[in-house]
Amino acid sequence: MWAERFRDDGMNYSEPELVIANDPIPIGCLTADGDQLLETEDWIFYCSADESIYFGPGNLDKVVQSGIGAVQFTVAHEIGHHVQSLLSPTFDADYELDPVKYENQATCMAGIWFYELDAEGKPSDIDAAMTFLSSASDDIHGSGDDQVAALLKGYHDPSGC
Repeated sequence: MWAERFRDDGMNYSEPELVIANDPIPIGCLTADGDQLLETEDWIFYCSADESIYFGPGNLDKVVQSGIGAVQFTVAHEIGHHVQSLLSPTFDADYELDPVKYENQATCMAGIWFYELDAEGKPSDIDAAMTFLSSASDDIHGSGDDQVAALLKGYHDPSGC
């Protein structure tokens, strides 16, 4: 979907790599604890330096327990960060200034993906994604209610993110 949207706008799109770690591994970005070793506590995130989405060891299993909608959302949200990075060369610096804004925009972009799935007759599980988000409040992503609102914004207005 993103490759087509980029192509329609005359831009190039590169697919991010998805890395599901079974053990700690070295990566191209600093993790929350300031090193470049992906560990369980590093959860799931996008690294713009190597255009990869990382699931820290054991974390995919935790998301899977919340259902397919949570898995769909998590991957679509991290791809949203990849899109942000491709569109803005200052993404990393801008993100640091206002992470909640950029997290909500990535969540909005995930809503676009859910919309596209449903529009193509490939049913999404957006209800499960909303349930997953409703209890996912933190200082980086904002309140669960705000995250659900961002997801629905992208779903109902695919050009509104």
